[in-house]
Amino acid sequence: GIQTCFVHTDVETRTNLKVVDPINNTFTDINEPGGQVIEADIRKLESNLLSRIKADDIVVFSGRVANGMDASIVKEWAIQCKQKGARVFVDAEGDTLKLAIEAEPYLIKPNLDELESITGKKLDKREAVILECNRIIECGVSVIVLSLGKEGALFFNEQKRLYIEALDVQVKSTVGAGDSMMAAFAYGVHNNLDFEETARLSIAVSGAKVTCQGTEMPDKEQVNRMYDLLF
Repeated sequence: GIQTCFVHTDVETRTNLKVVDPINNTFTDINEPGGQVIEADIRKLESNLLSRIKADDIVVFSGRVANGMDASIVKEWAIQCKQKGARVFVDAEGDTLKLAIEAEPYLIKPNLDELESITGKKLDKREAVILECNRIIECGVSVIVLSLGKEGALFFNEQKRLYIEALDVQVKSTVGAGDSMMAAFAYGVHNNLDFEETARLSIAVSGAKVTCQGTEMPDKEQVNRMYDLLF
């Protein structure tokens, strides 16, 4: 039931390998850079995106920009999506994320390494992390979801600061954990759940996802069980 609108190009889609070591319980990502996309394809994607945006939509920019794309493109598109009344979520890294913040997106979802990268600081104390996230909120970002991996996540908005520990589950794969967290938060915002309920749901969905192999998705029953464990 999901409508897709792909832009097909002459370059191959990049291949990512995920290496799972069940003995040492480690997960290694080997991500290829992918081919060089041309300006015409980038502008076709832009046209497809902007022609479909409606007021109150949620637009998620997730992952790394393709080769051939400028780091400022997410900022550029975020501004245009906001002008159409959409709420913009950004899950990116490096200059792409740093520039996107200037567009004042509704939400960003960095991990700790990405937060350190855009602030240029080593944030080895919780107080320093909170200070930097508060500063970003003051710059116009409405929500920050700071992923802390096995330690859980910190959630910030203008009124609240919330820490939720990660669920103690058997991790079978970390593929898609962050994407699942983002999807759950978008679901919560779209359905007008309160901030704390949305934060807990995102932890529950992410926790359920890591108990699944590879790209396998958890079902609603698994998510509900995880959600109940947070109380």
